Amino acid sequence: MSEDVTYLIAEEKWTSLIGRFMMDFASIEDCVHRVIKFYVEKTLIKDSQISENFRVRLELFKAVMAECFIDSDTTEFESTIDEIGRLYLTRNLIAHNSLSYAFEEDKDGNMNFMGFTISARKKANVEINFDSFTEEVSKLKQCRTDLAKYMMQFHVAEFQKTYESASQ
Repeated sequence: MSEDVTYLIAEEKWTSLIGRFMMDFASIEDCVHRVIKFYVEKTLIKDSQISENFRVRLELFKAVMAECFIDSDTTEFESTIDEIGRLYLTRNLIAHNSLSYAFEEDKDGNMNFMGFTISARKKANVEINFDSFTEEVSKLKQCRTDLAKYMMQFHVAEFQKTYESASQ
């Protein structure tokens, strides 16, 4: 039995986008982890008290980072974090499901092949097509780029605090 060439072509098309998306999301998760780890070391909170739930960690990250930027407007930062939270749904869809054939029923009851999507196995009507996923990849890339800028500000702010404490 040979594989469907149409599927192989679609798989090739999706693979680089999936890789880019997952790498960018892993980079974001690493930033979140590093800031929380830094925060945990400066407080009485233990690692074991930090939730495994990404949304909970993201909110803690947001709070810790907002403290560093207390003198500036955090609207753009918070918007980036909210977008990351929204994109987490796409991350889970991509990470836990596979490429699927997409069909649509026409008015005569015929099933027509529409292309490919990544569809949730456990939730009805949760899917993403290639064009929508391309947009999500672009949005995530922008979030990762913005987050890198905020991380630099975080490190500078923490360096200044450390330097000021040491010189007193």
